[in-house]
Amino acid sequence: MVADKGKKMKVAEKVEEENHDQIDGDLVISIEKLQEIQDELEKVHFYVVDQ
Repeated sequence: MVADKGKKMKVAEKVEEENHDQIDGDLVISIEKLQEIQDELEKVHFYVVDQ
């Protein structure tokens, strides 16, 4: 029974690590989208300032 508990802990740790990887991936995508939006805002700002 002790071996089962250890195995369950390893499985739980693996699932938790996969969840962190998913969150990290989502954060990267969100940051990229924010950077694209910031670039667009800068373009609009320069366009408005030039007029």
